[in-house]
Amino acid sequence: LEQVALPLARAGLTAAEAAAALDRHRAAFAAIRIGAPLPDSPEAREWLGGERWLRSHMARDVLATIAALGPRPLLVAQGGVDQQVRPVDADALVAAGRAAGNPAVVDRRYPGLDHLFAASATGDPAAYADAGRLVDPTFLADLAVFVASAPALPR
Repeated sequence: LEQVALPLARAGLTAAEAAAALDRHRAAFAAIRIGAPLPDSPEAREWLGGERWLRSHMARDVLATIAALGPRPLLVAQGGVDQQVRPVDADALVAAGRAAGNPAVVDRRYPGLDHLFAASATGDPAAYADAGRLVDPTFLADLAVFVASAPALPR
C-alpha cells in the first residue's frame, strides 16, 4: 500500500481523492490475497495478470526468510532515489540479517539510482518504460564482485 500511496500523493489529488483511490487498491489487494475476483475499479484493473505474482509476494515474510538464511552471503542494495523501496526498508533487511548472526551481510547504497538501479534525478517510476535507460555500471560491478566472491551453495 505504501508503494501505491506515494505516487498518489504526487499525482495532485486531493487528500480525499487519494484516500478513496488507496481504499480501492486496498480492496483489490484483499481480493488478490484470498484469490477472489477483483473488484470493478481502475485500481484493481492495474493488477490484472499479476495476481498470482502479487499473491505469492504478499504471502512471503521477507524478514523471516532472511533470518533463516544463516551465514549465507546477503547483498542488500538500495537506490538513493528509489520511490518504491525506502531506505528504512533496506535498513530492516540489513538489520534482520545481522540480528540473525549473519556475518556475510553486505549493505550497498547508490545515490542517484532508482529502483531499477539506473541513473535518475527523481526516481520517478514513469521513466521505467524508457528502453534506453541502462543499469548503472558501478552497481553491476559490485553485484559481479558479490556473486563471484560468494561460496557455492551445497546441492
